[in-house]
Amino acid sequence: MHRKPVTHRNGWGTLSGLLTGCIITLIGVVQDLQPETILLRSAIGGCAVACLATVWLATWRMISPPIKED
Repeated sequence: MHRKPVTHRNGWGTLSGLLTGCIITLIGVVQDLQPETILLRSAIGGCAVACLATVWLATWRMISPPIKED
């Protein structure tokens, strides 16, 4: 089966990482943590979730059957 080249990929990994960073930031503000702690936690959490989502989506694309177009 021949797949068409992908010209545009959705940035779900980036989107989920940014959303996670925002949520962690809000939780840190509500808990009245130090700004450095909030920054460190949101950066690490956002990057980790972005990497995991990107790897998961790449794996999902590899194992899913190609879309047949008429």
